[in-house]
Amino acid sequence: MTETVVDTRTAMVIRKIFADEELYRIELERVFGTCWLVLGHESKLPNRGDYFTNYMGEDGVIVCRDQNGKIDGVCLAAGGMRETERTHKIFDDPAQEVRAYVERGCFFPVNTLITLREDVVDQYPELPRRLYEAWVAAERVYRDEMNGGGEPDHMGLSVADLQQMGIFPTEYGFDANRKNIHMMIQYCYEQGLIPTLYEPEDLFHESAR
Repeated sequence: MTETVVDTRTAMVIRKIFADEELYRIELERVFGTCWLVLGHESKLPNRGDYFTNYMGEDGVIVCRDQNGKIDGVCLAAGGMRETERTHKIFDDPAQEVRAYVERGCFFPVNTLITLREDVVDQYPELPRRLYEAWVAAERVYRDEMNGGGEPDHMGLSVADLQQMGIFPTEYGFDANRKNIHMMIQYCYEQGLIPTLYEPEDLFHESAR
């Protein structure tokens, strides 16, 4: 398995993660079988003796508040886990995983999409183009800040590595990202999130293409 499907800095997920059998088996072995798991919030157990059922991977479990009002296994939320001697990365070399993914003819995920209601666009037909121009201007600011000092990174990956792979800086515009958009539509269709396997052109206003 050589695909990076989750970016922990931007919470970006390639939707294939929810339907890939090979990845699921890896998660059972390397995540669900070795890590603390969130089974629910204590608010679901307000009274002594309350319980609910859940799963740890494929193992069914019962979560309960005992007769003394205690819950034996608790994990206090305090942001993301810091790297320590007791934690480990799922992928030892994320950049190499991205490189292998791209070399297999796959795509580098689109980080941001904007959706607009058709009635709004009908009323303001120049809005899609104006928003696109605003994003281009914002990207220039982002790149200026990114190059302001130190070793720049993008979504947790070295910009130098991404440039070497030929996938950064990310190009803006419909044509440059059509393959990415097509793959996103395909994943959504295969998982039953949308009823029709649309062509990318069907989902973008002509002024933004």
